[in-house]
Amino acid sequence: MSVLSPAAGPVGSGTPAPLVTTAMLDGRVARLLRGLAGTGERARILLVRAQPEWPGPGELLVSGRTVRVVACVSPLGVLEEVARWGREPVPDGWLVLLTDADEETLGDTVLAQVHRQRVDVIEPWAAVAEDFGTAQLDPRLRSHANRWMAKALLEARPATGWPRRPGGVLSLEDALAELTAVRLGLTELGLGAADLDIATLLRWTTVPGATEAFRRLGEDERAGITAFLRKRTGQAGRALTTLVAAGNGERALALGLVCDCLWPGDDGRPVDLAAAAVERAKGRVERYFGDTQLDDGTMRRFADAVREVVRTGMNTADDLPGLLDTADRLLDELDARAAGVTSDILRAGFEERLSAVAAALRGFLSAADAGVHHALLRTSAREVATAVDALRAHLLARLETGQVERAEMAARLAGWLAGRPVDGPGTLAAALDSHLDDEAWADIALGQLAAGDPSPAVGAVYGDLYRAANRRRQALDARFARLLADWTTTGRLPSETAGAPLGIEEVLDRVVAPVVTARGRALLIVLDGMSAAVAIQLAEGLRRERWEECDPLGASTPGAGTGGSDTGGIARRRAALAVLPTVTDRSRASLLAGRLLTGDKAKEKSEFEAHPRWRRRAVRLFHHSDLDGTPGTALGRELSDELTSNTPLVAVVINTIDDLLDSGRQRDDGGWSLADVGKLRTILRYAQTAGRAVILTSDHGHVLDHGASTLAAPDAVSARHRIPADGVSADVRDGEVALAGPRVLVPGQRIVALWDAALHYRGRKGGYHGGAAAAEVTVPVLAFLPFRLSAASTSSDVPAGWRLLPDQRPRWWSLEQRDLLAGLGGGDTVLVGRRDGGDTMLVARRGGDAAPTPVLPTPSQPRRRPRAAETQTGPALFDLPEETAAESAESAESATAPAGSAASAGSPVPAEAAPTTGVDVLVAALLASELFHSQLGGLARRVPVEKVEAAVRALLDAGGTLATSVVAERAGELPHRAAGFAVNLQRVFNVDNYPVLEPLDDGHTLRLNVELLGQQFGPLT
Repeated sequence: MSVLSPAAGPVGSGTPAPLVTTAMLDGRVARLLRGLAGTGERARILLVRAQPEWPGPGELLVSGRTVRVVACVSPLGVLEEVARWGREPVPDGWLVLLTDADEETLGDTVLAQVHRQRVDVIEPWAAVAEDFGTAQLDPRLRSHANRWMAKALLEARPATGWPRRPGGVLSLEDALAELTAVRLGLTELGLGAADLDIATLLRWTTVPGATEAFRRLGEDERAGITAFLRKRTGQAGRALTTLVAAGNGERALALGLVCDCLWPGDDGRPVDLAAAAVERAKGRVERYFGDTQLDDGTMRRFADAVREVVRTGMNTADDLPGLLDTADRLLDELDARAAGVTSDILRAGFEERLSAVAAALRGFLSAADAGVHHALLRTSAREVATAVDALRAHLLARLETGQVERAEMAARLAGWLAGRPVDGPGTLAAALDSHLDDEAWADIALGQLAAGDPSPAVGAVYGDLYRAANRRRQALDARFARLLADWTTTGRLPSETAGAPLGIEEVLDRVVAPVVTARGRALLIVLDGMSAAVAIQLAEGLRRERWEECDPLGASTPGAGTGGSDTGGIARRRAALAVLPTVTDRSRASLLAGRLLTGDKAKEKSEFEAHPRWRRRAVRLFHHSDLDGTPGTALGRELSDELTSNTPLVAVVINTIDDLLDSGRQRDDGGWSLADVGKLRTILRYAQTAGRAVILTSDHGHVLDHGASTLAAPDAVSARHRIPADGVSADVRDGEVALAGPRVLVPGQRIVALWDAALHYRGRKGGYHGGAAAAEVTVPVLAFLPFRLSAASTSSDVPAGWRLLPDQRPRWWSLEQRDLLAGLGGGDTVLVGRRDGGDTMLVARRGGDAAPTPVLPTPSQPRRRPRAAETQTGPALFDLPEETAAESAESAESATAPAGSAASAGSPVPAEAAPTTGVDVLVAALLASELFHSQLGGLARRVPVEKVEAAVRALLDAGGTLATSVVAERAGELPHRAAGFAVNLQRVFNVDNYPVLEPLDDGHTLRLNVELLGQQFGPLT
């Protein structure tokens, strides 16, 4: 098909000359130049039949050549321009003359000097076909309804041309899609016709000026593109194009979010507006759609499309705030703010969910004040956690992380208050462990709540919760102070003595020296002033940065003093006892000297590096002032060299925490990360590269100032302790404790120290130390190994006496663990036991039934593949019962155990002694499954059922995810067999390759999917 049509007889006789646009002429000349390339064409004048009107510039640049365009109103004008071109040609250029004269009128003299000796006619559809490189056009393109398309396609032609379709057919749909993509400006965004869907259109409305540019198109073209988009994008597209036509396209996303509230879907969100109010608000929405009334289905599809776009592509800090501001204004304009509270995207919905958290907390505090039954209080705490779950599900939770974290901390504190036994530990060693395992976690949450909330109403509830939790913390600190005073007077070290704590002066001999001997290279990091709460947060950061946490005293003999209470050999974090008073020149000097000592940095260095315990091996100590390097270097040259050398032990002291608190700078959110602590992260990276084991500890802790009061004391030596002038002080006031004994390193070995964290003696600062609160006296001793690529390599790399640690979060901390079993609730209470023959049986009873009823395992039914959408009626195999009041109180005794503790691991016990927990019921139901025993019996290497049961319990206790080595340890497997044991577990549970038990981190971690576990092993009928 030729673009140029030669005259058949006199050109244009009886046919009016067309109006040629710049785009048409540009495309025609470009094609002409391509066709003439290499032909040596001498005549460079093109006569084009057209209206003698030219709105464009006098000269065009086409394919690198100058093209002069002249509109000639008469044949004489054509002759003059041809003559002028002959006298003044543009080198390598072309002359295009637009004329409505026919060839007969122009004459042979003129035609002899032009291209192809004739007047050319640009046939629009032929030009379009050539642009697309197609041999055939869809007949519908030439219909009267689409008469506007040829001109539009020629005008909209991209600089690089339309996508070529050689030898194919240009369909109406393809042409419309390509034209629409260009007219909407999608090509400038890197998109094309294939991307034309409702999500793309909604994002297009956010481009400044885009919808207005579309409305400026010609009426026929705009109507044609609109009809095409509606057909392509369905009901949502109809609503959107109606908005654009009404001039409100730029508000499409905000209006869609409002419509999401007024036209609720089937996602379970309630509508709190009365029906009449809803209808009034819907009527007001119509004005934004040009008073067009759209049906409910169309509005719902539009809202769904907007939700999807906002949740997947507009949820960043750059895009979302402005969008939500617009939506808030629309809610006010429509008087529909009450509907906005149901939204899981709009601010009104976020504020409503935050208010629901506050209301749940008020209910919890009221229940606590009323002295309700312990089980009811735990139920109230779970209601707080449920409200927080709803808050976290809101889209704004990704941006308002501070408010969400404070709500989470509030829920955790509620769980702590509801589940923790009233009585504290009975020995100082147990009190140190309790602080590290439990109260320090509460301190983290208290620090977050102390920062407050922007909402006054929510902040007031947080304040009430803070005061309630702080009263319990004060009671525990008071008990700790009494234990400390008694032990300081009568207690003795070394810590191998039964029931004795680990002294800070023993850390080098008990923890550091053995790993240096066993591993050869270690790093000791002393963070001056690091409390147990700070250590917990830093430990989480180390785990995220691929460090394996270990128990450095894991192989200690149970019952002997191991720096804590008798743990029965369970791997755990360790705590040491600081020297008194808890100040740097006593406690840190004693730590680095390995004996009770008062000294400065020079004394610390000489005592540390020259001690005979190192057996003449070179060790190095670097203080805070030694860490900085020259400009452009991360660390001092000497320190970086030592960290990467074969030096057996490098020790580093970092003062950042103590310095920040001393200067009065306290983090608003109460949290600490690795990046907050000076050069810590950089030093750890060097150590990780060098493969060094890391021991992270401190010299003493601190208490934070959350509105603390000043207590006058002329004899105060620090912010938290005083030395009576006469050496004897019978005047011990509220919040103080008298301490005396050989570990009190002052003349006379006697001080009076503050145990109440809300008091201090001297000027106000961000935090204080020197006193007798558990947060000051407890010294965390944490141990880490660089992450290895497999569970097997990690196990073989653990130093002698060290054991890998599971998750150390207390049960009340992990909101996720509650979620893990929340969907498994049934109605009956079930006890777990063994029959005489050794088979597992269940003992079921309802509510207050006195006599339990044995329930024997039923024959298995044919297993069905899991079906995601399958609806289940009645109790299932893995449905778990709600705890009764008595059971709830009973289980509270273990609420402070770490989530990964083995306290609940092991084989089932007799029914009359077994606790009734969700884990027990799940495990018992699993063991009653015939499919489980079939899978277990099919293993090439026999694995005892007790080991599998212990592994499952360990995973459930840890929230579903646990290190492979720890799972193997809990099951009684040897460390070097951990990887193989994990493979066997997967063979048992992953029937038909469903990922019930999934390896993570190249097998280093295992994750149990409880939902799939229930689906794989079928319901109990």
